[in-house]
Amino acid sequence: RVLDALERQRRRFRGSAWERNASIPAAALETAAPLAAEARHELCAAVTHLGASGRGFAILWRVARTLADLDGIEVAGPEHVALACELRAEVI
Repeated sequence: RVLDALERQRRRFRGSAWERNASIPAAALETAAPLAAEARHELCAAVTHLGASGRGFAILWRVARTLADLDGIEVAGPEHVALACELRAEVI
């Protein structure tokens, strides 16, 4: 599963300046790691609730994209954002 997710990232970023979701600059997230509309809403609500910074917003976005890769899904959904937030809460 992990190897499949890594291969998805390699294919997605072929020819770009980065190789993994963790390397995507915040300014490029919208185009390089699109979220479903519901996921975007969930992320904005979560960031407000958690009081996350802009950097925290970008990190949650990247983690949600990685979780979608692990599920074999092209566009991260609200379930990926919710899990990314849960994982953040466990770290803090």
